[in-house]
Amino acid sequence: MERQRSPQDTREYWEDVLEDRAYVWWLYATVGLAMPIGWTAVYGLLGLMQRRTGAIGVWSVGVFAGLWLTGCAAWLITGKRLRLTYAARNWTWWALGKETLWAIAWGGGTLLGCVLLAWLMQSILGIEHRDSAIVETARRAPNSPLLLLLLLLGMTAIPVAEELFYRGYLYNVLKIRVHRVVAAAVAALLFVIPHRYDLVGSATIFLVGLAFVAAYEHRKTLVTPVLVHILGNVVMMSGYAVGIAFNLYRPAATWEEARQRPAWLTDEVIAAAPDFETAEDLRQYAIDTWGSRGSRRWKREVAVFEAVCARFPEDEQTCAKARLGIVTVYYSYLADYRRAATEADRMVDAYGQYHQEAAEALMWKARACYALGEFALSRAAFEQVLEDYADVGWEQWSPRDWLDWLDRLGK
Repeated sequence: MERQRSPQDTREYWEDVLEDRAYVWWLYATVGLAMPIGWTAVYGLLGLMQRRTGAIGVWSVGVFAGLWLTGCAAWLITGKRLRLTYAARNWTWWALGKETLWAIAWGGGTLLGCVLLAWLMQSILGIEHRDSAIVETARRAPNSPLLLLLLLLGMTAIPVAEELFYRGYLYNVLKIRVHRVVAAAVAALLFVIPHRYDLVGSATIFLVGLAFVAAYEHRKTLVTPVLVHILGNVVMMSGYAVGIAFNLYRPAATWEEARQRPAWLTDEVIAAAPDFETAEDLRQYAIDTWGSRGSRRWKREVAVFEAVCARFPEDEQTCAKARLGIVTVYYSYLADYRRAATEADRMVDAYGQYHQEAAEALMWKARACYALGEFALSRAAFEQVLEDYADVGWEQWSPRDWLDWLDRLGK
């Protein structure tokens, strides 16, 4: 078996490697550049999803995944030649299981430290904390295959690629020039930057980066920090991924299809809603159990809203609120813009006398048509709000603001 190299051997080896500038620049180009470009693609993807441009979003996911896989492949090639980790091991299932137990223990301690640090910063120092854009988006559990793919990558390929780069490559390069504590701190700081968190989140990610280096140094293998990273991401992301998976379905592709119920909205599903004495109680149950205050199973919330209107047609105002809820869910969470617009028309036709609810439904219709590129329909809906519901006030982005925006776009 190959002997382990001493710290002095490792230092001399890396000094020899760095003298070959062709190797160094090749590594930077293949592995180093994949990291910032990959993260740019991630956040570009999030922005594209928020703008509902699915085709470009698919391209971004492809670029993102390709860059990460390229970085991994380059790392495996260069790592084999440059031996960037500690001495090779003859891995067995028993050894991998043992390393997994170490990873669970290390991850538990790291999680406890992060929770304590976040509590101190928020409770003692009074620093406010906001989730990152990707967490806020994932928490809503939208009907988004692209976001589900991104989360699956976050639980598999991304942790591997990050550990190969930050701990396997960057930390090893730094620690031959500076003290390993300084190298660990710099690598952890650079690990923070692409995550784009606020101060509290950045501090916890910095602590996580230090913990990964400690795991790497203690266990003398990258397998441990990779396992810790994967397990941590699975704990954080699996709930979001399951929520999104429950809400997945294919939105209506045509206006004719949008006028029909989706396949999952059957009479049996609607009838399965529990019995309540009033329409408002049933509507509130939908929100608290399946909606934004509950499990975010948006299709189930739509079914219960439908039950409100089926069981209590005499309570028109509550039915109007339930219909508005259906429009909102189709637009904001299920990304089914044609059905959102169609349901808005139905709501206005049936309950147009309730100005606040009808105006809000038309606003959702206008925005849905805008997302579809149906700018004429979008403009008509905004104009209808101004003409028929001028008494309704808007805190942000009024119909007039939207019409001005369409004018600037020349639509």
